[in-house]
Amino acid sequence: SGFKIRTEDSLLVVLVLAWLGRLGMGLQKHFLIKTPVNLPIFLIIIWNVISSWRAISAGMMADSGFCILTNLKLIEFFVVYFLVANNLNNIKEVKIMFYLLFIIALVVGLYTILQIPKTAVFTTNRLSAPFESTPEPNTLGALLVMFFGMALSIVLYAKASLLKKICVVLVIILPLSIMFSYARSAYLAFIAMVIVLTLVSRRKWLVSVVLISVLLSPFILPKSVINRALYNFQDPRYFGFLDPSAAERVFVYQKAGYHIKQYPFLGGGVATGGGVLDSQYARVVMEGGLVGLALFIWLLLRLIKMGVRLFRSVSDGWIKGAALGFITVVIGLIVHSWGNITFYIIRIAEPFWALAALIAYLLYYVTIEKERLQIANSDKISIA
Repeated sequence: SGFKIRTEDSLLVVLVLAWLGRLGMGLQKHFLIKTPVNLPIFLIIIWNVISSWRAISAGMMADSGFCILTNLKLIEFFVVYFLVANNLNNIKEVKIMFYLLFIIALVVGLYTILQIPKTAVFTTNRLSAPFESTPEPNTLGALLVMFFGMALSIVLYAKASLLKKICVVLVIILPLSIMFSYARSAYLAFIAMVIVLTLVSRRKWLVSVVLISVLLSPFILPKSVINRALYNFQDPRYFGFLDPSAAERVFVYQKAGYHIKQYPFLGGGVATGGGVLDSQYARVVMEGGLVGLALFIWLLLRLIKMGVRLFRSVSDGWIKGAALGFITVVIGLIVHSWGNITFYIIRIAEPFWALAALIAYLLYYVTIEKERLQIANSDKISIA
């Protein structure tokens, strides 16, 4: 079926078994902490299974094995979320996780910067991540944008610390790698992220920097980056102005429209038609129908709400920055998903769900601490 089972798939199974073992021995604090996205995640899993089972049993699925394995892969992404969120015990552990993720981002950023001198668009010499067999600039671009958003947000709110210093370095180096990824979806995600960050943070100096950068961009951006951004609309082969890559994004929505007419509610099952690669939303509606699309949008809204609740729960510091960073990341990936199956790509989905788990635990921790403080204050009042 062409489905690849990676080393991390096996490692994840081992970690889940270890987690269940700790639960069985009573060493685990909690099995499932309450988070805003638990319900939509479970409903998406159930709906995908129902839709896929219907497609296989009706003979609609050309490769049932690929369908089953793809379902398991999607469940695996959610397992990362539950595994991380439910194995954290305190803020110190959350901070360690952020250090690890940012160090990985730093390594990838430096690795890609070294490749920039030989990078050329429309060739095989594109930026690639470590251990990548063939360059996948769209995937790499989204990953870099994701960590740039988190890093810049933490820089805005965190007090002087090692975490802030690492984030400052990321804010300096990652834009270079994002530019020379020549990934247009990553450019759009980056722009969306910066706009949200600027509006929400209300930092006057950031507004000034963004406005000046926009005005000077035609003069300071490398010519190759400008040409790549404009290439979408300079090729007359499709619709009179679109290049083949951009046109494919249009065609996939036409294909999705056909599927909605055929299977409006249940969809055609996960990986129907071999799996669409050019749009998350088109793929979701083809696989799970309108109900599947509604559940996916609900999940995205709950993720944003989770970040907003944490952002409003703390007054300042790196946690507030992480909350805003996560909001911008979700919005950036929502934009990126119009032209990519962003939430199905392992190198994006796994770090994203790890970040989501950290935000979920921080919200859980802050909420519990506030409740404890309220109880303590009420006890003092009753004693008085």
